[in-house]
Amino acid sequence: MPKILQQTGGDVVDIILADHRWFEDALHELRDVQSDRAAVLADLATVLIAHAEAEESTVYPSLRQRKAIDPDEVKHSAHEHDEGNRALLALMEVQDTASEEFSEKEHELS
Repeated sequence: MPKILQQTGGDVVDIILADHRWFEDALHELRDVQSDRAAVLADLATVLIAHAEAEESTVYPSLRQRKAIDPDEVKHSAHEHDEGNRALLALMEVQDTASEEFSEKEHELS
């Protein structure tokens, strides 16, 4: 199972990119029926929600203030986070982590 990143310093872009690489590893592990999918999902939920919250509350406002992104880009990113949260919740609601339904919901989240 990929270890949860606990990066506390450094460039915010480096932290965001490291999170994204970790998400890819976690999603890959969720596809493996031999892995502890429930544990990976729990970690993924924790990190994904914190990551999105940090981007929306800190990163995007800072980028908007610097005119590095426009309001439409912020709106689009927030929409993607909302879609991701809905897909994450749908996956977490699947009881049988070995089921085809779990695999389908994981694919939707990916």
